[in-house]
Amino acid sequence: MTGGSSGRDPGDVLRDIGAALVAAAPPGTARIRYRATAVGAVRRDGFHAETAAGNAVNVPVPGAARDGVEELKQLLWNPQLGTWLELDVVLDRASGQLEPRFNRTHEPGGEPLPREAIAEELRRFPRPPSAIPAWMAERLG
Repeated sequence: MTGGSSGRDPGDVLRDIGAALVAAAPPGTARIRYRATAVGAVRRDGFHAETAAGNAVNVPVPGAARDGVEELKQLLWNPQLGTWLELDVVLDRASGQLEPRFNRTHEPGGEPLPREAIAEELRRFPRPPSAIPAWMAERLG
């Protein structure tokens, strides 16, 4: 595994993801939420922009944000923990506050992840047996 191979800081990558999302958001956006699942070959994401009045709209995900997700997944790999499976980023435009949350242990929402994706995840981003969540171990059989 090549965790951290790009030499960039995870904070810089998160700022790049945030900048790509802000640039793609419609005018008048007050709050942005981006959620990405990355497990093995499975990639799912969604981008929502919310106005100050609370109206939400789905927005196409910019390629630069997806590229950042791939880089961030590698940078945050830890041989004792693996890496995250799901990323949730909220950006408040008024405060400029970027709030990322990383899920390393719970199965991401949506369609159940196939066994092959979980096996690939553990090949690419190994974890010791003690760091493999029960749901992953059960799916692998």
